[in-house]
Amino acid sequence: MIKGLSQYTQENCDVIKAIFDYLLGKLCLLGEKASELNKIELFEIIINSLNRLNDEKGLFDFGVSEDLCDLVDEITLVAGLNPEIYANGKGISDIWREW
Repeated sequence: MIKGLSQYTQENCDVIKAIFDYLLGKLCLLGEKASELNKIELFEIIINSLNRLNDEKGLFDFGVSEDLCDLVDEITLVAGLNPEIYANGKGISDIWREW
């Protein structure tokens, strides 16, 4: 657990890690030549998973939300997508995120 941030238990951190591990693993399986649509579907899955987690646990304050969006943007770039073309330049997370 992170000191002073009691919501970030090992269990909650493990769930967040598993969500991102799922995304990275699936993107690797798809490969760099996968269609944009196939890649976007994976991002939708993980953002909706993070939405559900936040609804259940109330984990993401503004700073954490921004950090998660930055992380997703970095993964978007590595996946060969341009985050600036999604959600009016706000990044692919903003299509679905509720946090």
